[in-house]
Order: sequence, then C-alpha cells, then structure tokens
Amino acid sequence: MSYRKRWKSDWAELKYCSEKCRKEKPNQLDKAIEQRILTTLANTRATTDEAIYKELEPKWDRLRERTRRAARRLEAEGKLLIYQQGKKVDSSNAKGTLELRLKS
Repeated sequence: MSYRKRWKSDWAELKYCSEKCRKEKPNQLDKAIEQRILTTLANTRATTDEAIYKELEPKWDRLRERTRRAARRLEAEGKLLIYQQGKKVDSSNAKGTLELRLKS
C-alpha cells in the first residue's frame, strides 16, 4: 500500500486503502492458494508465483493477482520471503515474476 497525504494523521491505524479492499476479504479460494504455496515450498527451496497459479488453474491468468495477494499475506504473517532476481523486494511495489521462499 502506498502512502497518501490524506492518510498522514492515521497511517498506523490504516488497514485498507479503499472500500473495495475492505470488502474483499480472503475467501476459501484464497486460503487454498495460500495452502498450495506453503505445500509447494515445503517440497522445494523456492518457486515463483507464476508456477503456483499455472498449477492451480487451466485459466491461470484469472488467478495471477489472487496468488500475488496470497503471497503478500503470507509475507506479512512472517511465513514467506519474496524476491526478484535474487534480491529481497517490497512486494507491494514489485512487478513481474515473484520468487517465493519459506522464511527460515
């Protein structure tokens, strides 16, 4: 989530950037994606968000952003690290393929 001037006074308490984000709470599919990420990483050292969503669904492009959001939630919970080109990145600003690793 990026900084906005109007949030300056209550940045620490801010949970959602918009009404849409507030209403879009993780559902069963999102939980299944999180579980798939963790299961896949338990068996390999690292994977990409691309590998996860292509594995989940034949129409994988529908799940691209959901998979990225699931990875960001797992990162926020301290279960996952997100890299790009071998460097740790701020996942909220990352574009392109994300490399996912379990936090050790």
